[in-house]
Amino acid sequence: MTARRAIVALWICIVAATIVSPYATRSTFAEVDALGGVVIVIGCAAVALVTLPLVRRLVVLALTAGVAAILTSTIAWAVLHDESSTAAIGVLMPPFVSAGIAIIGIAVNASLDRAARAPSRD
Repeated sequence: MTARRAIVALWICIVAATIVSPYATRSTFAEVDALGGVVIVIGCAAVALVTLPLVRRLVVLALTAGVAAILTSTIAWAVLHDESSTAAIGVLMPPFVSAGIAIIGIAVNASLDRAARAPSRD
């Protein structure tokens, strides 16, 4: 397994582990159904798998995956513990945040590639 695939697998595993753990600690009044966690994991996994071939630099991929995993896990934890009647709307937030961070990583990677290909002006 290449390092890039390992980084993406770790990104997905961190989000999945964060989704599994709230079910043991959340209140009986939590409004989000168990299926919400599955939606979060599938959405974030799709973003991670699309990001893998688009970000070629290992450092950029690692930073993108780390930031995305931490932020989406934090948001997912809060959504799955939410007791408000509108909590189910928050299920879509982690994949969207993950996609936004991935877009930034893809843009940084593309700009670094362009800078590396540009002729020097010596």
